[in-house]
Amino acid sequence: MNAIREYVDVQQGNIVQFQLPDDFKATRVEVIVLPFENISNDDKSDKKTGLSRLRGIMKKQPIEVIEKEINDLRNEWERNIS
Repeated sequence: MNAIREYVDVQQGNIVQFQLPDDFKATRVEVIVLPFENISNDDKSDKKTGLSRLRGIMKKQPIEVIEKEINDLRNEWERNIS
């Protein structure tokens, strides 16, 4: 699947235009229009995204304590696997 992302300005009369590349061969496309939110670099640095938002959520404990908690969680369920 080919996907193209472009940021374009809405013209007077709520018209949006963009040109597909010459090598784009589809004869029918799906168009999704979303308002563009301009976020400055300062705003981005304050927001945690992806895996960085998980950093620091676990208590700092010795690995033995963490392993014991994981094993206890695994053993909570009775599993009848044949």
